[in-house]
Amino acid sequence: MTYDVYLVRRLPGRTLPETLEALNEQYDPDDDELPPTRLTTGHRAAWDRIVGRATEEFGPVDVEEFPSGLTLRPRGPHAFQLDYDGESAQIYIPYHYAAEEAVAVLTKAYRLARVVEEETGLEGYDAQTDRPTAENDMASAVAQFTGIVRWMAENLL
Repeated sequence: MTYDVYLVRRLPGRTLPETLEALNEQYDPDDDELPPTRLTTGHRAAWDRIVGRATEEFGPVDVEEFPSGLTLRPRGPHAFQLDYDGESAQIYIPYHYAAEEAVAVLTKAYRLARVVEEETGLEGYDAQTDRPTAENDMASAVAQFTGIVRWMAENLL
């Protein structure tokens, strides 16, 4: 279970939630194989800029390429993952940070979402707060995140 931030190209005449819903309708849960990603020269150039800026802002990052897309993981104590396929991206933050660490990892993730927005034209959406990441509503994000961490500690451990 992760805290998820989605970055998508908004469909004409649709809100970000409506765009995500339309994209999710295309997903087939019975299909175990993700289609291979076909990155254009422009997608690769945007990725290179994202990696460069992430390295400048966060320090060393690990980058991997898979048939389904590209992955970036900042190194260090506040780890999370960015997956990018050229036309969308997702940030996955594990629910094992509490209090000040939650603020730090969410701030870092939102900063990376902003970098992706600037380099690709995609728009970020925090599914937990139901708000665009451009609003930078860290108070709501932290409240949602820490609330889930607390619930997990009380009910799952």
